[in-house]
Amino acid sequence: MSRNIIWASLFFFREAFKQITIIYHKPNSYSDTWISKEPETPRLLFKHSGIIELGLPTYLIIITGYDPERTRQVLGYYEPQKVFLVIQTGNQLNNNIKNTKELHLSACDNVGISDIEIKSIDSYDNNFGFDSINNIIMANKGKANFILTSLGPKLSAISAYQCYLEHPEIALSYLPCKEYNVDYCHGIGDRFSKTIQFDNKLKL
Repeated sequence: MSRNIIWASLFFFREAFKQITIIYHKPNSYSDTWISKEPETPRLLFKHSGIIELGLPTYLIIITGYDPERTRQVLGYYEPQKVFLVIQTGNQLNNNIKNTKELHLSACDNVGISDIEIKSIDSYDNNFGFDSINNIIMANKGKANFILTSLGPKLSAISAYQCYLEHPEIALSYLPCKEYNVDYCHGIGDRFSKTIQFDNKLKL
């Protein structure tokens, strides 16, 4: 399920329900060749495009994934003054090989961005990595206009949406691709579930 559908679903669930339960199964493995190809133009999520303050620079938060070309595409489109590369920890699903900081730093070099901070996230922890993202926003609040995009684990899209509800001035961005591998992933792995209470803000 793409991030924009996850976010739109949370928007409508929040309108209709006080509580939902999310159940997610991590795959056993991803394709050894490629996962997605030809990323399209980044888009802001409808009704979630933030509140822009004139005169402030743009800071881009990217929860990185296995395709550094998607990182490069987002960077080249928004041309932020500063970028935070938020990288999933651990060696699950060959993450320590496919999602290294060197791969994404190279994408930054390709578009001429030098003001970069590397942060880590564990999207499989009890709050889906919310604190890792929220700490970046809180430490820089009022300094910039924020754009947040999730290219990493699907659970990071949940924490990204929570951050939007905590800070509605930020914008949520997603990056569709023209082609996805028919062998995108295989098997059913670990199960993650979380009951979410809606009360104006998303509570994990």
